[in-house]
Amino acid sequence: MRTTSIICISLMLLIAVGCDTDMDGIFDPADNCPTMANINQADSDLDGFGDVCDNCPEDANVDQADQDGDGAGAACDSNDLNPFVQ
Repeated sequence: MRTTSIICISLMLLIAVGCDTDMDGIFDPADNCPTMANINQADSDLDGFGDVCDNCPEDANVDQADQDGDGAGAACDSNDLNPFVQ
């Protein structure tokens, strides 16, 4: 009975807190870049995306739009319709 209680409490705690997918010590619900480790949670442009996973870390790009798919966000891409120009 005691083992069952411990398991149930552990599962409830995991559900309440969440997972840490990138294992940087910040649980996913509070992590501004849950798939790439960034323990300092730096977000230079204050758009809610951590610098390490932000496609435009110096200019706010809240929707992370990248129309031409070149990896540079629309907010900082001089030609967002040409994938060969960033």
